[in-house]
Amino acid sequence: SQKILEVLTKIAEAYNKYDRQGRKTHIGEAIKYIETQLPELEQRVATLQQEQQRLLEDYQLIDPEFEAQKIAEEMSHIETQKLTNELDLERVRSLYKSIENQLGLSPEQALMASAISRSPRYQSLLNKLQEIETTIALELARFKEEAPQIKALVNQRQRLLPLLNEEAQKVVGKSIEEIDPEALTYQDEIRLELIQKMVEAANQIEVLEVRANVLDKAEAELSQYAKQFPVVLREYADLDLELQLSKERLKELLATQNALQVEAALKEMPWELIAPPQLLQNNSGELAVVSPNAILNLGLGGLAGLLLGIGLAKLADGLETDVFETPKQMKKSIGLPMLGVIPIHDRPIWMNEELKTNSSSSLAVYPSDFDEAFRSVNANLRLLNYGNPIRSFVVSSALPGDGKSTVAANLAKAAAAMGQKVLLVDGDLRSPQIHGMMGLSNECGLSGVVTEGMPWEEAIKRSLFDENLFVLTAGPQIADPTKILSSQRMRELIPEFASTFDLAIFDTAPLLGRADASLLAAGTDGLMLVVGLGKTEREALTWALEDLSMAGVPVLGTIGNGYRGDSFDRRYYSYDYIGNG
Repeated sequence: SQKILEVLTKIAEAYNKYDRQGRKTHIGEAIKYIETQLPELEQRVATLQQEQQRLLEDYQLIDPEFEAQKIAEEMSHIETQKLTNELDLERVRSLYKSIENQLGLSPEQALMASAISRSPRYQSLLNKLQEIETTIALELARFKEEAPQIKALVNQRQRLLPLLNEEAQKVVGKSIEEIDPEALTYQDEIRLELIQKMVEAANQIEVLEVRANVLDKAEAELSQYAKQFPVVLREYADLDLELQLSKERLKELLATQNALQVEAALKEMPWELIAPPQLLQNNSGELAVVSPNAILNLGLGGLAGLLLGIGLAKLADGLETDVFETPKQMKKSIGLPMLGVIPIHDRPIWMNEELKTNSSSSLAVYPSDFDEAFRSVNANLRLLNYGNPIRSFVVSSALPGDGKSTVAANLAKAAAAMGQKVLLVDGDLRSPQIHGMMGLSNECGLSGVVTEGMPWEEAIKRSLFDENLFVLTAGPQIADPTKILSSQRMRELIPEFASTFDLAIFDTAPLLGRADASLLAAGTDGLMLVVGLGKTEREALTWALEDLSMAGVPVLGTIGNGYRGDSFDRRYYSYDYIGNG
């Protein structure tokens, strides 16, 4: 009997120990992991804020978006001023030409005539000279040139000429011989008024021409600044988006940490031993015989079955199966960054009534958990290569049916919804799916762009989901897809897409038995590997990874698709990319 009592006591102690260790293992590891990530993420937020501040200080900006609006307004204002100035200049030049024709004088002659006509002494000397000239002409009719009367008049004229020349020099800075005779004639008040208007018009023309030069210079300087500003604005926007993503990730980590701490506190109370182990004995100290109790035995049997089930579940979780069932198995076996876990959704919610009848289309609005999972993947992707943003990548899987096309399409939607300008390219020329998923025609696409020389700008289509999302479908199927994907034109297209869009996502054929994904990935930033949970065979994935390694294709990370577990597990494993990246 003593042995039996010792065994029961050991069992009770073992259950309590199992309870304590079980609580610490799962929740404790999660809290510890989050605590290791928080300092790095907080430092990243601080660094991004400092870079934003430096950018604002370097370019003396307060609000970049307001500055862009201000530049546009200034450009418009300068254009208006230039137009007004050109109209004024044309009007004044026309007036000047009209006055010049009326006077019959050049600008210089007009100025001289005005100055001379307004000099009293010059006009007095000129009148005397004209009187003497008139008298000489009359007297020559009566006398010869040698006559004393004529000589006297000539002497008077000779005395007046130096005086007149001296006065002209004072008034216009030239001698009489240098002045055009037209300018020496007397100008009446009307002509003097016209001359004054002509002078004013000439001055106004000079002012307007100077103003035109100033406006041209201001426009050139502002235009040069406006060309540089989009680069600054783009850099600021990229920093701002990175900052918002980091803040959201930090907020999620803090919220998860708090939730785990609350859960740990709620589970702090351990299992209680209701009563110490004891043996029923009769009055003589011998073990009492107890008759069978069906209800009690049934309850104990159920408890034993429950405990056995828990043990078997733990055991099964540690054993490897032919396929990946959980994110934990992926993490343990693959050894690549896990960018996210996508929950399974068998019944999507359709966007509108018309699309319900189109079974080939995937224009659906999935529940929020589904959308949030892809937004989390995009956020992780942006943070994966911080400082050198990923601009293009390929999405593929080891075998068909793992959901690579669904992942590519919904990841593109998520990135567009988060403000990025996204191009989704259907590079699966063997079995294209994207056009059906996006509800688009497949008459022209990638195959036509490469083989027929069609401009890709004419082949892409704007998505029905988001104005930031553009799609290049596969186009009509061809006999040799590998030839297209390995062509020089295809190698040229990839960097063009990456420079035009914030993100270019390529859906491709499965990896095993095909070179398509490797050919495309060679020109991008890498490959994202989709693993179908409960579908992808371990051996197939191993072969696919070996092929990628031999081809030198960088694998950005993995996505577990079709997970049936709870949301906590998905969030927990989605953080793992930081630690393994």
